[in-house]
Amino acid sequence: MRRLLALLAVSMLVLGACSSDDDDDVAAETTTTRDAAGSPSTTADDSSTTTVPATTTTTAECDPGTAPTAALTGGDNATAGLLSEVVIDVAECADIIRFEFTTAVPGFSIDYQPGPIVADGSGDPVEIAGDAYLVIRFEPAYTFNFETSVETYTGPNEFVPSGQVYVAELEKTGDFEAVMTWVAGVSAETAVDATVDGTALVVTLGSPG
Repeated sequence: MRRLLALLAVSMLVLGACSSDDDDDVAAETTTTRDAAGSPSTTADDSSTTTVPATTTTTAECDPGTAPTAALTGGDNATAGLLSEVVIDVAECADIIRFEFTTAVPGFSIDYQPGPIVADGSGDPVEIAGDAYLVIRFEPAYTFNFETSVETYTGPNEFVPSGQVYVAELEKTGDFEAVMTWVAGVSAETAVDATVDGTALVVTLGSPG
C-alpha cells in the first residue's frame, strides 16, 4: 500500500512538471503587446509597395504661323545703309534676326525663295542648312564706308546658331554693287514680320506665342 501511494505521488509530480513546461512554451509563443493605456495592440507587417504613376509633362508645340504670300518691303531706298551688326536671338516660339545699321535702314525685300541658293555676282552655289530659304535683300547697302575707307561690319558672314526654333543657318550670299543679301535656312516656312526699330531691321520668324 505504501508503494502504491509513493508511485502515485511521483506520477503527480511528473505530470505537474510537464504541465508547467507546456504553459511556459505557450507563453513563449504568444507575446502580448500593450499600448500606453494598457490595451492590447497589433502591429502589422507592412511589406506592400505603393507605386506612384509617372508624371507626363506635355509641352505645347510652337505654331509656325502662315508664311507670307508676297515679299515684305520697306526701308529707305534713298539712303545707303552701312551694316554694323547682325544678331540672332530667340523669344519663346519665335526666332529673331536683327540687322543693325550705322545710318538709316536701307530699302529691303524679304520673301521665301526656292533653292538652290547661289551667290550674288558669281552665281556659285551656296550650301545652307534647312528645308526652306528666307531671302533678305537690302539696297542700297554696304559693309564698307567708302568715304572714310572703314569697314563697318566685321562680324561673321555665316551663323550656325543653337537653341533656335526654326533657323538652322544664316549666311551672307551677296555684297555686290550696293546690293546685300542674307539667306536664312529654316526647318519650315513660317510667318514673317519685319519691323524697323530705329536704325535696325528686326525680322521675326514664327509666332511669339
